[in-house]
Amino acid sequence: MVNGMPRVTAQSQPAGSGCAASVKRQDYDANGNVAWSEDFKGYRTCFAHDLSRNLETDRVEGLAASTACGSLLAAGAALPGNARRTSTQWHPVWHLETKLAEPRRLTTKVYNGQ
Repeated sequence: MVNGMPRVTAQSQPAGSGCAASVKRQDYDANGNVAWSEDFKGYRTCFAHDLSRNLETDRVEGLAASTACGSLLAAGAALPGNARRTSTQWHPVWHLETKLAEPRRLTTKVYNGQ
């Protein structure tokens, strides 16, 4: 439970033809935002949020399941070899992206009335 609301923290997948059983997990911060998630293959994704608006500001994907998120989400932090960072800036009033920085790509959006 986060803020009195139930949240899914784990989901299991049974073994199938040629596949072992696996579990995907996620954990939440005090505001109910996803702090990190692990997929069925065991890769971790770490998230940072603007806590005043509960909007995702940074995401680091492709991490080993044992990786701690805290130091990787700091500005200018070095990432492990296969990891990738995506950073998002938001419109000051609306819940709309204004800049999205991905590996080898920067997308800028301008909205009417801006």
